[in-house]
Amino acid sequence: MRVLVRNPQVILSYLPYATIPRVYTRSGRILQLDALSYRVWELCDGTLNRRELAEVVCREHGLPLPAAEQVVERLLKLGLLIEVKL
Repeated sequence: MRVLVRNPQVILSYLPYATIPRVYTRSGRILQLDALSYRVWELCDGTLNRRELAEVVCREHGLPLPAAEQVVERLLKLGLLIEVKL
């Protein structure tokens, strides 16, 4: 089984008075997460695969499954999440 986890080389940082953090990648990129992306990030604790994660996001945010899957895929492509085999 393959599950999603947060990339350990990405650093999460809050700016003063910010409710949603920025992330800093090892390559020097700085990305500001939106609320939905941050929630996906929070859920990636190694217990859910891609499909399960998208389904949770659908339930929580009332999104259609393809839209939730796009968010997950975008975070994977940005290198914020990684897929690991258990």
